[in-house]
Amino acid sequence: MTLAKRGLLKRIHGGATLDLGPKDEYSLRDHTEMKEKKIIAEYVMQRLSELLTQSFAPKVIYLDSGTTVMAVARELCRNKSLPLITLVTHGTNIAYTLANNTQHRLYMMGGEVYQNTYSTFGDDTLNMIRHFKFDLFLLGASGFNAEKFTNDNYIEISVKKAIMNQSQETWLLLDSSKWEQSNFITICG
Repeated sequence: MTLAKRGLLKRIHGGATLDLGPKDEYSLRDHTEMKEKKIIAEYVMQRLSELLTQSFAPKVIYLDSGTTVMAVARELCRNKSLPLITLVTHGTNIAYTLANNTQHRLYMMGGEVYQNTYSTFGDDTLNMIRHFKFDLFLLGASGFNAEKFTNDNYIEISVKKAIMNQSQETWLLLDSSKWEQSNFITICG
């Protein structure tokens, strides 16, 4: 029982097995700061609920591919009281989560799949993004400090910047573990 509580073993009927947990980088990140990500997601849902009652409510919301935004996608699936909106993403796992659990209209940006983040990128993705306008972009990042928001891989930067250019408003969603994590590439100041 003690080993199971510490996450070292997984209890099963008649014994125990090793709990190897998440094996890929995205899944590892998805399982860190879970409480903070849930609080952020609940706050986003509260704000969206308030905004969606107004006449200038966001009707098209773009969801980035990060783990904090995935927490928002999960909350969107739980919240059945929101008016119908259009959701757009380049996150394959986010699209899968939403497609199976929400009544909202959903668009998935195509392109080559970047397996570290389960997201699409490249010219096909960028060309599709340029055909749309978004009311709200829920953006994730790998780090931030007093001057800038950063990411740790170059592949995602052009997609994030293209979405920001097509968005009326951007909300940056970060948990406190990313403070003073100055990564290699700047998303924005």
